[in-house]
Amino acid sequence: MEANVLAIALWYRIAAVLGLLLGGGAVLFAFDRLAPERQGGARIATAVGMAGCVFFYGMGHYLARYSNAARNVARLVTFLTILGNFFAIIRPGGAIDRGHYAMAVLNAISIVWLVAVQWALFNARTAQICTEEYRTLVHANPDDKPPVFRSPYFTTPFALIALSALIAGASWYLRR
Repeated sequence: MEANVLAIALWYRIAAVLGLLLGGGAVLFAFDRLAPERQGGARIATAVGMAGCVFFYGMGHYLARYSNAARNVARLVTFLTILGNFFAIIRPGGAIDRGHYAMAVLNAISIVWLVAVQWALFNARTAQICTEEYRTLVHANPDDKPPVFRSPYFTTPFALIALSALIAGASWYLRR
């Protein structure tokens, strides 16, 4: 379970860095092309998004250090994301209501993945890992490294990203 927690923490940090890079790219290259009356709102939205990326990076950083507080925050964020994806599918004006079935499928895939992440974060073994005693044990044995890159919580997102790209590409192709 330790490898799974570390893999989840790594993905939080990867997502944060990618978000910061995309936000920075938007600031540097895209805002000039917006109408002047839209630039202020876009800059505020980008600043809030980039602050969220810093938050996610910190959450991943402390989760990788087996912080129980970070685990609890990750559980809350994951739960809220599940709710957001669920309502994005079923709400009036949502993906199904507008006939965007590919987006509904992508949201459903995301929900399944997030439920798996939630299971890992609520697992009793994870609760044992995120304690001061366990952190002390890890610091006492720095040569014992869990197999993070063989964890399903590291490898599965690659497959989900590929599947999502395939669905998005097929959806784009069929709408042409």
